[in-house]
Amino acid sequence: MSKDFFAQYMDPRWQKLAARMKEAAGWECTNCGSGEQTLHVHHKQYFRDRKVWEYDEAELMVLCKDCHVTADKHRELVKRMLSLESTFGIPAVLAGFLDFDENIRAVAPEVLDEARFVAPLEYAAGFIASIAARGLSIDQMYQVAYFAASLTRKTSEERMRLATSGALFGRDGEDWSIVDA
Repeated sequence: MSKDFFAQYMDPRWQKLAARMKEAAGWECTNCGSGEQTLHVHHKQYFRDRKVWEYDEAELMVLCKDCHVTADKHRELVKRMLSLESTFGIPAVLAGFLDFDENIRAVAPEVLDEARFVAPLEYAAGFIASIAARGLSIDQMYQVAYFAASLTRKTSEERMRLATSGALFGRDGEDWSIVDA
């Protein structure tokens, strides 16, 4: 990054935005809750055509120094993983995972909806992963994974019917199954 880029952090517009973000976070790290370390305002992603102060608050987060270093490492890991594979299905998987979060749904519904309609099976995989990450037992996760894998063995007509029928995942006793909405 250039010298000019880092100079943006001295601009009063960035200083005001950063102070507003820290105040809204109660002067604590939004990840670990620390109020003892130096706080930073982290850009979740940088865009080439924006100045550092031209981001929505949803695109920023207040982090302590240690959490900021970790977040930057994670962002670089995601970039490296994306470079290994075609990215066609990845936005839909990520949209499905994020759609579980009502705050993200409120900020970017059109982005999530577009990804869902472009690649419904990948979107469903991300949504299932999101549910699993929030409290399913390992046995339940295996049941969901087994069901999702069974969809890949269906014909394209059967998959299209499942994707467009309004079918939902539901519990029937101890077995996961698809039930009509």
